[in-house]
Amino acid sequence: MRNEVNAPHTDGRRERAVKMRESRRTSVIESAQRLFAQQGYHATSISDVIEHAGIARGTFYQYFNSKRAIFEEILDRFLHRLQDQLPRIEIGPDKPDALVQLQDNIERVLFLIIEDEALPRIILQTAVGLDESFDQKLDRKSTRLNSSHIPLSRMPSSA
Repeated sequence: MRNEVNAPHTDGRRERAVKMRESRRTSVIESAQRLFAQQGYHATSISDVIEHAGIARGTFYQYFNSKRAIFEEILDRFLHRLQDQLPRIEIGPDKPDALVQLQDNIERVLFLIIEDEALPRIILQTAVGLDESFDQKLDRKSTRLNSSHIPLSRMPSSA
């Protein structure tokens, strides 16, 4: 007979708990993002985020240790989505025209911005100049993004 005490849980409780935790974390991020867009980063308090998300203060701190940490998460998510929209432009006889690839990249970025117009505004208004370490992080991300694409000066003309 099988030992029920040592049997693995097969009722899905653990998976449901993980999904619920991730869903709550996402809800907190979305609440903060909405408030940053409406009120600005500096005018939004952790208490505002907690109230808007409908959570307890302890729940907020299970996911984030500060307002800056949640802002950083919002920025990282946006930059990852941005990078996903910008495949490297490849030049070669069997590759699409570089200008067509560039136009496709621009179109994808514009759709990303239109999809959530508040997010780029939050980032542009708040991220630059937040503090020196944040500026350095943005510089590193920008350098990484730029290094994964060819400079315009190296693009062949499409005559």
